[in-house]
Amino acid sequence: MKNTFIFILFLAIGKLYSQDYYAFVTLADGSESNAYLNHKGKITYREQKGEKIQALSEGLGVIKKDGNYGFIDPFGKVVIPAQYDDAESFSDGLAAVKVKGKWGYINKKNEMVIQPTLISNKPFINKVAYYIDESMMKNNLYKFIDTTGHFINDEYYLFANKFSDNCAWVKSKKAKEWGCINTKGEYIITPKYDRVTYFRNGRCWVEINKKWGYINKKGEYLAEPVYDDTNNELDGYTWVQKNGSWGLLDSTGKIVIPVNYKNAIAYGLKGSFGYVKFATPSNGLLAFYSGTKGGYCDLKLNTVIAPVYDEVTNFTEGVAAVKQKDKWGLIDLRGKLTCDIKYKEMKYLGNGLFYSEETNNNITVFDRTGKPITEQTFFKIKKFEKN
Repeated sequence: MKNTFIFILFLAIGKLYSQDYYAFVTLADGSESNAYLNHKGKITYREQKGEKIQALSEGLGVIKKDGNYGFIDPFGKVVIPAQYDDAESFSDGLAAVKVKGKWGYINKKNEMVIQPTLISNKPFINKVAYYIDESMMKNNLYKFIDTTGHFINDEYYLFANKFSDNCAWVKSKKAKEWGCINTKGEYIITPKYDRVTYFRNGRCWVEINKKWGYINKKGEYLAEPVYDDTNNELDGYTWVQKNGSWGLLDSTGKIVIPVNYKNAIAYGLKGSFGYVKFATPSNGLLAFYSGTKGGYCDLKLNTVIAPVYDEVTNFTEGVAAVKQKDKWGLIDLRGKLTCDIKYKEMKYLGNGLFYSEETNNNITVFDRTGKPITEQTFFKIKKFEKN
């Protein structure tokens, strides 16, 4: 029994680490052909003459061939033949396809799950999608359908945000304020708010009576509605303003940096330490500037990495892009260079990879040490996504 468990665990770990990440690229070899690039630097498929491929989503990419649309895998193997008038990417296991001027939805077995009777082709998010027909479009109304094509309720909405965290903010014909529904179309928070943001990890900022507060999905306040403004809520941290002063709150609504810094500028707040950027803390560090030089401080605004750089960015996966004398490199959480300052720019691609357009229309992809993963250069590139 013990050996069986270890073997199953070994297989699970092996599968986890064998998964590839893919970027959608346009080759800079004069052909401007689109292709799929894995995180190891290998081109797994390059579109052929008469083909047009799109970025992968949930392991499949749209392909247009001979005027029709189908789907291929990262290696160019045809999974769903090019038989549709148009097609959108897969989301929540379904893809919108067009047949004789109407949209329906297929699964990855090419089974028509929702018949082609719709004029809308919105992606499914949290197993729910927008629905619009001709009469609704004329009156600017919205409804939602589930993955069987049925309405989730009988309500018509004047405004409806997309689903996020298994819920969506809506304004119905009956209410002037925003309320929140779940994927069954049931109100989990009754309409009462003037403005709202998306739920993330069960939390959301809302405005009522011109003041912002922080709530959970039960509508309970984690931070009372006493703030005049918020900025850059991400990963549970939010910059907030009250009576002209700024500070930082965490995901529980607790004040991390006191709301007593009066001087705010376009990209951050000012104090005796210099300027702190309105950016999310990463690994407990914030980018800040002292004079014209940037470095990193902790949440008590004590310097951790000295301000010696011309420009600094937020940490991602334990490294941050920094600039000196018009060149970029990468540093770790101790301030040690992992990639020498030598690149023209530094853009994050995902899965520990970055890119720089070193010469016009020639993009180089490299790892956190600055080593290129391939000699191939690219005209365009999209972020790496897990297959």
